[in-house]
Amino acid sequence: MRLRRLLAVALAGVAASVLTFVNASPASASQGLCSQNLPGWQIVPDDPSAPNPPARYPQDENGQQDGAAEVVIWGRWAGPSLAQFVVQFRNLRPNGKYAVLGQAGTVRNGTDLGQTSTIGPAPGGAWCSETFTGTNVWANLAYSAGGHQYTQTYQGYIEGKRQ
Repeated sequence: MRLRRLLAVALAGVAASVLTFVNASPASASQGLCSQNLPGWQIVPDDPSAPNPPARYPQDENGQQDGAAEVVIWGRWAGPSLAQFVVQFRNLRPNGKYAVLGQAGTVRNGTDLGQTSTIGPAPGGAWCSETFTGTNVWANLAYSAGGHQYTQTYQGYIEGKRQ
């Protein structure tokens, strides 16, 4: 009887740990497909004072934006002065995307936050990077569709202030 009770307590502890981990990290502890909405996180707004605020939608070789995908940076506060961030590539609508390559890192051309060849099915698919606490980010999403190559790169400093 005592062994059974001890086993039940241990299993409950393991289950609680797993559920806490999953709920605490909606972007996952390792990069991968995720929901387009991350409860408890906010989209980091573009800096309106920047001379060229970053576009979120990939563009083709002629500068035409494709609203079928989007690059988003999410943030949340994890303490009094610690902000966490996630890079997200969203698949907003089907348009025959192929040869998808998404990369995210804390340095230019880096993949330390993850790399993917899929952003999930449209219209609700998304891929999320590793969670990171630094303020520098580089993200690149590239794919082909309709005879065009689309790319979007986001790079630079993320202002770590409360939103």
